[in-house]
Amino acid sequence: MKVVQIISNYQPKLGYEEHSLAMEFSKLGHESVIITSNRYFPFENYNELYEPLLGSRIKPPGLTKLSSNTSEIKIYRLKTVLELNGQVLLKDLFSTLKKISPDFILIHGVYPVLSIESLLYCKLSNTPFVLRGHMVPNFSGWFRFINYTWVKLSNIVYRFITPTKIYAINKKYKDFLISQNVNINVKISPLGINTNIFHRVKSSYLTQLKNEYNLKDDDFVILYSGKHVKNKGLDILIEIVKYISKAIENTKLILIGFKGRYYKSQIRNQINQSNIKVIEIPPVHQNELNKFYNLADLGVWVGDVPSISIRELIATGTPVITNRTCGIALSYSKKTRGFIQTGDPESIGDFVIKNLDYIKSDDLINYMTNYALKNFSIHSIAKRLLTLN
Repeated sequence: MKVVQIISNYQPKLGYEEHSLAMEFSKLGHESVIITSNRYFPFENYNELYEPLLGSRIKPPGLTKLSSNTSEIKIYRLKTVLELNGQVLLKDLFSTLKKISPDFILIHGVYPVLSIESLLYCKLSNTPFVLRGHMVPNFSGWFRFINYTWVKLSNIVYRFITPTKIYAINKKYKDFLISQNVNINVKISPLGINTNIFHRVKSSYLTQLKNEYNLKDDDFVILYSGKHVKNKGLDILIEIVKYISKAIENTKLILIGFKGRYYKSQIRNQINQSNIKVIEIPPVHQNELNKFYNLADLGVWVGDVPSISIRELIATGTPVITNRTCGIALSYSKKTRGFIQTGDPESIGDFVIKNLDYIKSDDLINYMTNYALKNFSIHSIAKRLLTLN
């Protein structure tokens, strides 16, 4: 069948879920299509951080194709009529949907303007559609009144044009939707990852990488991968590593990703003052990223924003300490959960030091990889999202 994903911004090189889903839908035998704007997401400091990797943020409108050995997807980039705070309004969305005539529509985001814009076609064509909820709307800052008003209007619309189902990425999002008193079938389905790319590899494959970065077999390697921005909690991460390093002298921190003004002006100074051992890595290709994940003994994400990197790391068998808002029910043992209970770096450091042997055990590695295959595999999530009952 024809499966269409609708998303405000689509950047295939960043490997986000919508890209992996599109490739997997095709692999499952469906005609896979993405409709999006002719603009990449307006990331903070785009020109400085992202343009070297992704090119210009504004892309030419039109139809392109993206292929691999097993999959092919069609990408319709439509002209952006209006863009405001990450929201887009697209020209010819209705006529494009009518031209494609999809059998199933997956809309990314419960409250983007684009989602509401798509509903009229779904209603008139009687096409089943599912919403994929990613982040709870932000009701803080100067934009809060507009966001609040838009959410309330959207909830009214959903009472008349009801989605077949909403898949929230975590319990926090599901609870928010339920609090809106909208009569919608809400299920939880975490962000999916490609477990063919992110998986455990033999230690012999990592020898060259270890030599390149002077890593020893007995080093305790902590890793963070993602945007180096304020809401990711990097300042807390540095304090955690500093505390752990006092007990485990051979502790090293690997930081992978875009490093903008916040990192250069604050985090780097904090690192220098902390006197910890840090290896800075620029953004790398997914296959290379998998090797770095395999090098790590532990991942730490302390920010409030869920990250696909957490799931990628888990798939390699590397344990992760994360914030509850990231929504991963990951157990280090039957009695101890790997959630951060507090923002206190010393409490987190004590937790790591106390559980060090188990964190590095083969038992946990096997548990992690099996957990990822069961819960995060893009193959199983793609099939789940297409299920209407």
